[in-house]
Amino acid sequence: MRLLMEEPENDQYDSGTDGILPECRSCRLHRPFDPVQTCVYRYCPYSVDEVSTLRTQPLRLVIVAPGVLREVNQSELHTVS
Repeated sequence: MRLLMEEPENDQYDSGTDGILPECRSCRLHRPFDPVQTCVYRYCPYSVDEVSTLRTQPLRLVIVAPGVLREVNQSELHTVS
């Protein structure tokens, strides 16, 4: 029981990608690969100002290999007709 109450020695979270704010990278609410918004919440709960987490354009990802995603630019998208 005592182990559950102690703080872990190394509690450094890193999502691996930057967000809207510099602090987003170390936030556990950060969702870097969500296509619509970059956070669990619509507005950043830790910002003093009201900062929207919605993306200006939806994120488009391509699976390069199992477990590996790559962001695709609008010019790289192909349509099938």
